[in-house]
Amino acid sequence: MRLLMVISLGCFVAGGILLLIASRNVSSHERRARWIKFAVYFAVVMTILATAQAGKFWLQLLMGTIIAVKPSSPKSSTILTTQGAHPAWQPIPGGS
Repeated sequence: MRLLMVISLGCFVAGGILLLIASRNVSSHERRARWIKFAVYFAVVMTILATAQAGKFWLQLLMGTIIAVKPSSPKSSTILTTQGAHPAWQPIPGGS
């Protein structure tokens, strides 16, 4: 499992470098949104890997907590869209 975490960290480092290169010519708002998304994804993946390494009990506890919290539904995502939470989520004018 430790090898998997090391490989994952290496991939995240490579992804971070590529994200840095890809974000050079975008607005600061978009760049910040990309880095926040990257950081959240990193935290989720590393938390799951670390919990799996800690043992079956902790992994079951984490999965039970995720199920109990009920991550956002598509309905709440559309509410965020209409509130203008992110420019990429704005409705397309004239679209359905």
